Formats: sequence, C-alpha cells, structure tokens
Amino acid sequence: MAAFESKWKDRISDLAWAVLSSPLSIGLYIAAAMLVAAFASATTGIPPYILVAAAVVLVLFIDPPERMEKLRKQRRR
Repeated sequence: MAAFESKWKDRISDLAWAVLSSPLSIGLYIAAAMLVAAFASATTGIPPYILVAAAVVLVLFIDPPERMEKLRKQRRR
C-alpha cells in the first residue's frame, strides 16, 4: 500500500512541476501578477494601468517557467 501512495505522490508532483514550468504557464503568472497589481492599486491609490503594466513587464523579465525548470532540475539531482 505504501508503494502505491508513493507512486501517486510522484505523479501529482510531476504534474504540478510540469504545469508550473511549461512555456504556456506564463499566462498563469501574468494573470496572478495582474491580480496582485489590482489589489495593490486599490490599497495604494496608484492607477491600476501603471501597476498592471509594471507587473506584466516584471513577469516577462523574470521568466518564472524557466526558473521553475532550473529549480526542478536542482531538486532532481
């Protein structure tokens, strides 16, 4: 029974890493950054179009899927 649970956890873990590090997941990161920028603009009073633009550029500059893939490779060693 324990071997089955281990295999199941590995599959879920692999699926999560695949989703977070796929090239198409950049849309998820941009959507999350836009949501954070919208909440930040509500609390700070800075216009949302400025914060959203800055958040999108920051996400594109950081490139989270590439960083997640590097982190996954480090954890696999």
